[in-house]
Amino acid sequence: MRSLLRVERHDLGGGVTLYTQGAIASSRITVASWISPAGSSRDPPGKEGLAALTGRLLVTGTRKWDKRELARRLDRIAATLSVDVSWDGVTAEITGPTVVEQELLDILSEVVAHPRFDPAEVVRIRTAMEERLARDASQPSHRAERAFLETLFPEGHPYHRNPGGNRRSVRALRPRDVADFHHRNYRTGGSKIVITSRSEERAVLRAVKARMPPLPDGTTTRPSLPGRTPPGAPREIALPIAGSQQVEILVGGIAPSRTHPAFSALRMGNEVLGGRPILSRLFQSVREQEGLAYDTESDVTMLPEGGFWSAAAGTGAKTVRRVLGILQRETRRMMTQPVSPEELHAIRESFIGSFLLHTDTPLAAHSFADEVATYDLPPDHFETWPAELRRLTPEDIRTAMAEHLEGWARPLVVVAGPPEGVRSIRGG
Repeated sequence: MRSLLRVERHDLGGGVTLYTQGAIASSRITVASWISPAGSSRDPPGKEGLAALTGRLLVTGTRKWDKRELARRLDRIAATLSVDVSWDGVTAEITGPTVVEQELLDILSEVVAHPRFDPAEVVRIRTAMEERLARDASQPSHRAERAFLETLFPEGHPYHRNPGGNRRSVRALRPRDVADFHHRNYRTGGSKIVITSRSEERAVLRAVKARMPPLPDGTTTRPSLPGRTPPGAPREIALPIAGSQQVEILVGGIAPSRTHPAFSALRMGNEVLGGRPILSRLFQSVREQEGLAYDTESDVTMLPEGGFWSAAAGTGAKTVRRVLGILQRETRRMMTQPVSPEELHAIRESFIGSFLLHTDTPLAAHSFADEVATYDLPPDHFETWPAELRRLTPEDIRTAMAEHLEGWARPLVVVAGPPEGVRSIRGG
């Protein structure tokens, strides 16, 4: 019997790799994704948002099928198709019944390799992107996140920029830009195909080789990256937003990449700090004990080209300093004092239980296979992960967070919201 969390790797040539994952025997669903390195890090200067626009256009028709025909084909076989564009890549994913698995692969292949890029659709989606950017500009949470990342990562680093671009750059994008970007970045090596299915592995491999498009031989190269956090960057940033109601507070700093050996310890430490709903320290201290915030959480985002950590809360204008003090206090406590064995056990078992629940459906389990493919992790990475997490000691977690989460002693602070709520924060 194939393990549900084991992900096998197959080299297809031309810089393309297939990853296969089994599904439970009773499953009737297949999930397939195409992961390409054509993320926003490849946006040319002055054309920020081009990767996002190109990705969104993949689902609006192909050379064979216009938008309506593509929608009819998906509806006829009860399939769904989606595209997600990030800093580091683009993922096109199709889900549908296993009995039409080969047709699912046909559609995915056509969508990725031969998109239509109808000029009318370019205009429609470009307009929607501009409208989204305009809305985001008035949202404290978005403004805080943008200022946070733009300060941590210098200009030229992919995580400095907004994957959605800016209003000026998006407005200037044309159909020719989209076609050129697709030709340069989708038809190169470095692409990965990930399939979760109960079908026999050899049958999946044959079907992929027969149906997925050939790509020119070659491998993709990563762009050179500048350093991090320019010297003299502000440590406190205030962003007054007239008309807003809630103040968003964000504190944090730099974290390692996803392949760093301390990943598991950092992930578990984050669950203790603010990642685990209800059980985490931030939830208990900020919400349950003090009743000061509408929402609070922490995150350690570890990506291919580095990462960042943050603790965040949304509160009222009169309680900004009190909430900020708690965020900073609880962050320092994680770095300086080991968590108790009892607290670690409770949060760890909750986390592992939640993780295991996500292996019962092909769609949820597929996200783990995508992660294995994206970061080239060992085939048994998620099979052995619960045991690895249970071996972590309180001191392992404290040491990992203190040594690998930069800036915790004096984190970057960003506060965005109504002017009366951000006056006490220096900078701007």
